[in-house]
Amino acid sequence: MTLWRPIRADRPPLATTATEKEGTVNRGRRAVGIPLTVVVALLAALLLAPSGGTHALWSDGKTRSLGAVSSDNIGLSARLVSAEPTLPGASRIEVQNTSASLQGSVSATPSVAPVGWDNGLAGQVAVSYAECAGGAGIGTSPVGPGERQELCVQTTAPGSGAAFLRQYAGVTVQVSSALTQTAVGVPTWSSSATVGTQHRVPFPRPTHPGDTLELANVCREPLLVGSATLSWAWPDTTGTVAQQTPAVATWAIQKRVGPDAWQGVVSGISGSARSARLSTADLLSLGSYDVRIVGYSAADPATPVVATFTVNVTSLNLLGTGLLVRCNSATGPL
Repeated sequence: MTLWRPIRADRPPLATTATEKEGTVNRGRRAVGIPLTVVVALLAALLLAPSGGTHALWSDGKTRSLGAVSSDNIGLSARLVSAEPTLPGASRIEVQNTSASLQGSVSATPSVAPVGWDNGLAGQVAVSYAECAGGAGIGTSPVGPGERQELCVQTTAPGSGAAFLRQYAGVTVQVSSALTQTAVGVPTWSSSATVGTQHRVPFPRPTHPGDTLELANVCREPLLVGSATLSWAWPDTTGTVAQQTPAVATWAIQKRVGPDAWQGVVSGISGSARSARLSTADLLSLGSYDVRIVGYSAADPATPVVATFTVNVTSLNLLGTGLLVRCNSATGPL
């Protein structure tokens, strides 16, 4: 009995039924259909997802488009409310958050520059800021949308008193406050403005030595003939001794030549001096005159600073030759 039979090579293959063909096609469709569905889903997720960078930069926890934020009038305006022109001195600056819906926090960075001669003072000036309402440090209280806030600025000198004035009297410094407002939270944004003020160390008027004005302390006559000696004190009534005074460029003596007119008769007196001689030759002619001391600061050598007192003197001569200058009286304070 034959158990197997070889298949002839030229024998046609068995016919495939219609049912078998349909099953084969369906299996192929299922095999392809599954990965296509996954690919489509992944593409849709990528296309519909928000951009990570834009969302992180502008989102504030609510749905807010980039266009809405950029048209929010984000910004900072600032103006000077008041300023003391002296050093030390205080100023007030008003800032306003111009955003329509976002909070801001304000900070400030000062810079100090000399205005003319300053003898190195600008680098020693300190500037501090605080919120005027309550005195808290700047940036403690957020500035709401459209709100205003006043900042108190204190400009402080490195010293005071006579020794300080001898070095820096008359000096002016420029203080520039660079103000920056940044967002509280997100979206992140910032804006800036600058406000400037000037502060000047007072230049005291020359005054008389001692607590009260006495002729003997401001004018001394010669024993017989010669010049009178005028004396003054600066920067206060105790400053009667000649000493280094960089803040004073020169002193001068003027005489009255009219109700409100004065003429210089002695000039170029050293700023360190506290006395000077006045001769008949200086006064140019005989007669009685009111004379006064004026000071010129190193910071502003073109502007005279007039003493608080005047002295009346008389120029005498003999046979056309100057004899002496007599001290008559002192008047002040003026």
